Amino acid sequence: MNAESLMYPATDHLWFDLSSEELKLAQQQSQRCSNPAARWRAYLNALALGPVLSWLKSEWGNDLNVEPWLPADQHPQIWEFVNGTAIAVGNRRWVLLPQETDDLQELVIPQEWVDIREWAGHYYVGIQVNPDQQWLQLWAYVTYEDIKERGDLDPLDQTYTLEQEDLTEDIALLMISQEQALSRLSFIPAANSLNPTQAQALIQKLSDPTVLNPRLCLPFSQWSSLISHPEWRQQLYQQRQPVRLGEWLGQQWQGIKDSGWQKWENLSSTLGLTGQSGLGMGVVLGSGLAAVITPAIAMRSLSPEFSASNPIEQYGVDSPQVRLLIQEWAKLSPQSPEAVKVIPELEQILQIAQEEDTRWLAAETLWLLSPGNQSAGFWGMKQVDLGIDLAGQAIGLVLAVLPKSSDQVSVFVRVYPLKSQASLPAKLELQILDQTGEVFQQLSAREQDRVLQYKFWGSPGEEFGISLKLDQGHYRENFVL
Repeated sequence: MNAESLMYPATDHLWFDLSSEELKLAQQQSQRCSNPAARWRAYLNALALGPVLSWLKSEWGNDLNVEPWLPADQHPQIWEFVNGTAIAVGNRRWVLLPQETDDLQELVIPQEWVDIREWAGHYYVGIQVNPDQQWLQLWAYVTYEDIKERGDLDPLDQTYTLEQEDLTEDIALLMISQEQALSRLSFIPAANSLNPTQAQALIQKLSDPTVLNPRLCLPFSQWSSLISHPEWRQQLYQQRQPVRLGEWLGQQWQGIKDSGWQKWENLSSTLGLTGQSGLGMGVVLGSGLAAVITPAIAMRSLSPEFSASNPIEQYGVDSPQVRLLIQEWAKLSPQSPEAVKVIPELEQILQIAQEEDTRWLAAETLWLLSPGNQSAGFWGMKQVDLGIDLAGQAIGLVLAVLPKSSDQVSVFVRVYPLKSQASLPAKLELQILDQTGEVFQQLSAREQDRVLQYKFWGSPGEEFGISLKLDQGHYRENFVL
């Protein structure tokens, strides 16, 4: 591949075809960002980076070092917030700026790529990307000096804009400039420093998934200091990512820990909650009902005669009698011989039961008796911080996932107080959100309610959110099935 073979006769632009494999790979890379706008930005940047990098290596690979500025696994940390990708070409840096628009009258450059010392480039290359027709073109470039001399800085949008007449569209001249090292960076002041306490406060503020464009929520002096710090940038990126529940089902423990969740039995043991399962607090909501779960009702013990029979054959796996038996099994000690005997029974129930209430009751009991048993799906837990004083109260959130079929996953959400025998704060709201952030189910705690819980299902790749609200306190987290 060389420049001449890719130059169209009627233009000075440089064109590349995009293969179906390149589109597929870019789509996969874009999924590491947290919201649709960031994923689209990542998609365009990933499409632009591969062909341009290959071309540069073919042109100068034997004479100059040509490498992305950051390792590939760090690119999503940039694309989550800012458009653009930097490439080191010898001792010069190119900043690639992809766009989809057909309007090539101006080049818009995020301020980060110009005014952060560690990010600034020598050359800024406008790239038009057309994924539908599978091509891209390098249509213009501008130097750092030109941006500072002729660029229009918009302090609200935090971008520099240059009109078409201020750009160079002959890409061959960029090759000459690179070879002759014509572009130089003038002095760029260092970003204002943040202390760790300030940085953590900003990270917590910007981690809220409802903040769709964090870079515009702070003065540029603060934002540039935060985003240019590699550890703070990684932390902010990580805290904005949806929890990937497919990793839970795959028992990928590192991904679970990175998202701030713990296996249920781990956190329960730490907090002294072993055995506080929530079973018996009420049947999981079914048949589309959206009611608050009321306090536990008394349960009778099963007679020895009933326990000795085969209730599944006698009454049917989804019968109330079998569910009552499962609740009795949940009282067993995980180390007891009786618990060992019922584990295969619970696994069988999960295989043949059709009703979700039965399956979830069996899954929770199996997880309690055999933590980590893959037949029970996966149960995660975290202590929720609403950001307000709850007068010594603490709220736990349990989230479980259970395969429903080959193309569906069931999800179970439970909110309850971590203090034994306590009730949830009255008017605490649990909201289940769709991928657009709209509420599709809402529950509200009443006086003396000990638990809120809800179940639903979806397809792998679908997104949803969980929100808890109480007065001015708020928690929200996004998830991907």
